[in-house]
Amino acid sequence: MDDLDNDTLTSNSSNLTLDDYYDDVDEYDSYMLEVTFVSLFYSLTLLLGLIGNLLVISSILRFRSMRTVTNAFLTSLATADLLLIAFCVPIKFAKWFSYTWTFEKFLCKAVHYLQNVTVFCSVLTLTFMSIERYYAILHPMRTLGRSVKRACVVCLIIWAVSFVLAGPNLYIQDHKPVGGGFHFWCVDRCYDCGQEIIYKIYAVYMLLLVLVAPLIIMSFAYISICKELWSLMSTRRQMRCGVSGTDAERETCVRASNSVRDKTSDDSTKEVIKMLVAVILLFAICWGPTLVDSVLANFHLIDKFNYDYVKHMRQAFALMSYFNSCVNPIVYAFMSRNFRKTFKATICTCVYRKRNAERFMNSHQCTRLTSQTRDTSFSMTRTISIKNDMETEASDLRYEGDAYRFIHKDEPL
Repeated sequence: MDDLDNDTLTSNSSNLTLDDYYDDVDEYDSYMLEVTFVSLFYSLTLLLGLIGNLLVISSILRFRSMRTVTNAFLTSLATADLLLIAFCVPIKFAKWFSYTWTFEKFLCKAVHYLQNVTVFCSVLTLTFMSIERYYAILHPMRTLGRSVKRACVVCLIIWAVSFVLAGPNLYIQDHKPVGGGFHFWCVDRCYDCGQEIIYKIYAVYMLLLVLVAPLIIMSFAYISICKELWSLMSTRRQMRCGVSGTDAERETCVRASNSVRDKTSDDSTKEVIKMLVAVILLFAICWGPTLVDSVLANFHLIDKFNYDYVKHMRQAFALMSYFNSCVNPIVYAFMSRNFRKTFKATICTCVYRKRNAERFMNSHQCTRLTSQTRDTSFSMTRTISIKNDMETEASDLRYEGDAYRFIHKDEPL
């Protein structure tokens, strides 16, 4: 009987140990899966963000036909995304592997401040783009003096205002010692103090200025634009159907030509509007959850601490907000013909230059060097030849022989 009891105790002890072991294994597997997913996501965001936004900036600066008012704002937007990707994402990624803040106090404030600057810059740029499109389509006479230089000045003002609007974050974010002063947290200053009203005000401030107010302005602008475009297309259809008899025959050629030109202009305008609306929707989808969560947490409508599902939810919100900085170039490539063409031209030009440099460096003999120099000189003539009218906002890019050339088609971006 004693032997049986001992065997039972041993068996129970073994079962408990085995269960604990399997629990540890399951927990470890779950953690490794989470680490792998987050690492891949951050790496993909960093890679796509750097390449994509650099491609946008270089394409707009490189080709004269891409230097339009709208693209000046897109350059500012790409610059803001590039700063967020290059400086904030790597540090946030490293922070994810630690429960404490392992960097200096300066980075604690600088990273979060710069993140807010880029967010304000992005949303203000999108708002001003919607206002610019609104006046260009509904009140064209008021925009006769608009130019790329003025758009650049507006972008500089937007950046200056963004640095000011992000200022409260320098006070809110604090480098707090924990664990006897051996470790630090980078948290809100009112994280554990009695002045919760300060951070409640700040959370509402961010929600209103970054999400609510801009969305109201942009929604009004683009709804008005869509109504105006629909009205113009309806008017043109009525004008074509209202002409009859000899008048119709007399104006057939003129109306056919104008019809093609109007259709091309309408298609190009709608293409730009669709692209900008897509960028705005993505911004709202990616940043909205983080801003709303901040308000709900500070008003104690959801748990402020990262426990259980709340931790994974906020982690997903953070990944979404950073992913927004790399998705815009993808939208441009899919929804804008001219961006697709200039992207291809920029990539091909870089490939040609690298190939020519390698050929020159690999040459050893004098005669071969001379021949290679001629080949290099000839190959370097494979540059982008731009033929554009200064008032035209777009051209068609074609590959002719050994060079990309812009073929003017009298259609705006």
